[in-house]
Amino acid sequence: MRRVWNGTKIYTAGGLTKKDLIKTKSGKVMTKKQYANGQKTKTTGWMKAVARARKELKITGFCVINRGAQGTALYKLAKSYM
Repeated sequence: MRRVWNGTKIYTAGGLTKKDLIKTKSGKVMTKKQYANGQKTKTTGWMKAVARARKELKITGFCVINRGAQGTALYKLAKSYM
């Protein structure tokens, strides 16, 4: 894919052209479809529920879900939002 992005090849092994590719912030070349799928997973219902629960419980930093008093409370609250 990098060779297609740089212009030394016209097609990837799968038959994609430069218009089908995108360069990420970290510099990785991937297909637009792969990039869109990665963006979708960041905003799933579970992640939104956990973020909302963390905010309500005022949890900052690392917390293992369903382990310990804080983690159990976080899990139960997040599960109730689902």
